[in-house]
Amino acid sequence: MVHSPPGELQQQELDYLEKLVDVVSKSGLEERLIFILTRLESYENGDAYKNIMKKCISQINNTIGFSPSGFAISNTRYKKGAIEKKTGLVAKSGIPQLQEHVCDLQRNRLETITSARLARVVEHKDKVVQALQDQISKRKEHIKSIKQPIAMDFMKFHKEVRDLQSTITSRLTTYENIT
Repeated sequence: MVHSPPGELQQQELDYLEKLVDVVSKSGLEERLIFILTRLESYENGDAYKNIMKKCISQINNTIGFSPSGFAISNTRYKKGAIEKKTGLVAKSGIPQLQEHVCDLQRNRLETITSARLARVVEHKDKVVQALQDQISKRKEHIKSIKQPIAMDFMKFHKEVRDLQSTITSRLTTYENIT
């Protein structure tokens, strides 16, 4: 959120933050919201911008329930320092600190996104594995239900063949004894 002087946040800015919390969620916004006070060079003494920064962050806290990171920047100092190659002026602009903070947020966000994505992949994999195991179990039961009657029929057939063989052997023996 970028705010230009003079003074505190206006009601429409605070209303916007409330709507943003509704859309993004408080925890999502807490991870990403940065308060930026611009035109640092317009404050004649250093305490004036610090007081406005405190007041604005307090307003944000009262409106959405948390205090974001705050940065005061000066685009004029940054441009002048960059053009004239004055690193002190660039550093006093507040922009390098803001850049570093944003890069840190991106790294942390990337780590969070990556771990969340990995967790979703693992969860999906587990569901797929479970579904496959369920299907394998169902197929095994189906195969077993098919094999069982066949095995029983085979055992009956085998018994009948043995009985037939025994009968034939017995009759052959009887026939041989007759002659």
